[in-house]
Amino acid sequence: MSNLKKLVLFTAVLSVSNLALANSLDPYQGWFLGVGLNTTKIKYSDNNNSASGSYSAGGEVLGGYSFTFADGFVGQIEEKLRISNSKTDYSYYHYDGTQTTIKDGFKEKYNGSIAYLQGYKVTEEFVPYIKLGFNFSKYDIKNEVRSHLGIDGDIGIGFLYGVGAKYNLTENSTMGIEWTATKISGHDTDFDLKTNTFSLNYTYHF
Repeated sequence: MSNLKKLVLFTAVLSVSNLALANSLDPYQGWFLGVGLNTTKIKYSDNNNSASGSYSAGGEVLGGYSFTFADGFVGQIEEKLRISNSKTDYSYYHYDGTQTTIKDGFKEKYNGSIAYLQGYKVTEEFVPYIKLGFNFSKYDIKNEVRSHLGIDGDIGIGFLYGVGAKYNLTENSTMGIEWTATKISGHDTDFDLKTNTFSLNYTYHF
């Protein structure tokens, strides 16, 4: 093998090695998968009534793609499936002024979302971020609530926002903590379902 061919081969191997090393040292480059725990609270409100449940525990799986910008900015496109057991009562008034309350009228079974996370590397290990996206929720709605509100379906679509922070545990893994809020509004009737979720997750970056 000529010296020129050896030089070309050596340069190619060195370039590939440097690229692989750079990707392994930066968890904000490429695909990721993760799991987490969360606690969620759901609130119902309309023009006359409001009701709020208590926080309930659940789990979540997430995945997506990370990329690094210049000057310490990083971004992620994230898909998440959150399993929930959050419930809230539903109350309404009759014409005579009396009130009826339906226990656990709404129960969120699971929530799916796609969101964009914009973060900044305060240090090489610590990255706070903001989060914006869209979500859908699957609800278990009692028949009396359906009848009173005129609801046929059990899936709602809305938007989400939140803040969080990630910390690099190793070259390929991060631990994150996050707060998100979602809002789903009734299409044919004037009501809102809002959730607040606190989560702790672990992600592995490929």
